[in-house]
Amino acid sequence: MFFGVLFRITKNLLIVWPVTWSVCSSIGTLQGGWSFGWNQVALYAVILSLQVAAIAWMAKRHRS
Repeated sequence: MFFGVLFRITKNLLIVWPVTWSVCSSIGTLQGGWSFGWNQVALYAVILSLQVAAIAWMAKRHRS
């Protein structure tokens, strides 16, 4: 709800997409009792970086 309110105030999609996914994934992982090594952390960091790059590319293209 916090990210939804923040999005409503700022109208900035960058607030909602990667942050919400990572927070919800973390909560589910912790509640499930799962534990991952640094290899998985690196993979998820790459995936998050790709998402951020895609958002930046789409925002730049939308402005043109």
